[in-house]
Amino acid sequence: VSFMRERSGPRYVESGVSKPATVRDTVVIRIAEDGGAAKPEFKGDASWKIESVDAVGKKILPLREGVTDELTTEGKFVFLTYRVKNDSLVPLDVPSPSLYDQQGRKFSQAERGLAQNYIPAGALFAGADPLQPGFTKLFSAFYELPGDAVPAAVEVFPSTVRPFMFRQP
Repeated sequence: VSFMRERSGPRYVESGVSKPATVRDTVVIRIAEDGGAAKPEFKGDASWKIESVDAVGKKILPLREGVTDELTTEGKFVFLTYRVKNDSLVPLDVPSPSLYDQQGRKFSQAERGLAQNYIPAGALFAGADPLQPGFTKLFSAFYELPGDAVPAAVEVFPSTVRPFMFRQP
């Protein structure tokens, strides 16, 4: 997937059309910087691999007892586990993916207080720490969905783009 900076402003848009990936595919994201050249130069950004999407029910417990309370919902919690490799030359902030259900509804990572305390051991919480160049790390995010929602798709973003806002390079 290639993204290009729009001519006016800090916004990036997908360049061309990418076919949807399956959970067994790895998505490689590249950023195009035109620098006034006739042909843009593409730079590596990140490679993403979705490991699992798991519905875990109406309640989740923190990893360590006493740190915070259990979380409950009227719907259900869904955990998304994924690996990201930093293909760039600088540390990257890994944005959390968006999760879509079969009805086309879009969900963002839960931002409830102390959310990183519910992430499984060995995984990182997106946005908490930068990913250093050349490293591949396991990340996890959880989403609060209505009880009737069936996860159907995950949307990933380059490090320079957030699903609802834009990061300054």
